[in-house]
Amino acid sequence: MSGIVGLVSLDVAPVDARLLGRMTDAVAYRGPDHQSTWSDGPVGFGHTLLSTTTEPSPDRQPTSLDGRVWIAADARIDGRNDLVQRLESRGRTDLGSATNAQLILHAYHAWRDECVRHLVGDFAFAIWDGPARRLFCARDHFGVKSFYYREAPGLFVFSNTLDCVRRHPESSDQLNDLAIADFLVGGVKQDESATSFEDVQRLPPAHTLIYEAGAVRMRAYWTLPTEGRVRYRHARDYVDRFSELFRDAVADRVGTSDVGVWASGGLDSTSILATADRLPVPVPGIIAPLPSPPGPEGTRQEAS
Repeated sequence: MSGIVGLVSLDVAPVDARLLGRMTDAVAYRGPDHQSTWSDGPVGFGHTLLSTTTEPSPDRQPTSLDGRVWIAADARIDGRNDLVQRLESRGRTDLGSATNAQLILHAYHAWRDECVRHLVGDFAFAIWDGPARRLFCARDHFGVKSFYYREAPGLFVFSNTLDCVRRHPESSDQLNDLAIADFLVGGVKQDESATSFEDVQRLPPAHTLIYEAGAVRMRAYWTLPTEGRVRYRHARDYVDRFSELFRDAVADRVGTSDVGVWASGGLDSTSILATADRLPVPVPGIIAPLPSPPGPEGTRQEAS
């Protein structure tokens, strides 16, 4: 839940450092462990870190591998071993202790815009490609992480919080009546790119965005598969295969850091806790002592 913010201007004037600092301060609540900004001429990034691991190299950002391509990301990359193997096959090195942001940068250097097809996890990030003079942004497959932006003539502003984007002095208070009506009528916005404000947009899940030469280009990089069939000989084979995939997914997210499972007594958290308990790394369950509701749900909570 780290905070990211960025400003890209087509003007030759440097980024307003005080404005970038104020906007970074606006996401400080999302990352109390470290705060930093970076700028290069008309481009500036800010990042506030919420450290959720005990790794010796915290994911401090904005960061770069070569001083020319920079990233600000709110990300947790899963499937690290598979990703590292693919990157090594592309000639990338020094990946063992790479942070989440550094892995994304390695993927960008290896595959450019296609890097998102190799990433698994929850992420929202922006990469400034200095040599190409363009901004590359992406949001994870299911939209777990947020990415908001505002495009104006000669200006692009982004953050993973709506409020931060609106703190730019040129932002408008004009409401998006259609988006608000959609929410009031159906409980969701039909347009995944719309927000409640007319001049602030949201990058849809599983999409990338490129800001280059004053123009925005968006494309979907993934859709939920609807074709193909899974067929096994015996009914038990389906259960065994699901258990294998579920165990691998839990183990992948446990990693090497101290983690716990918030167990509510429902099927999802209890299944995760039971699976994690069989892993080599101990994973404690955390249960809030709240009164159990009557009926089957309360019985499940007490049993967990």
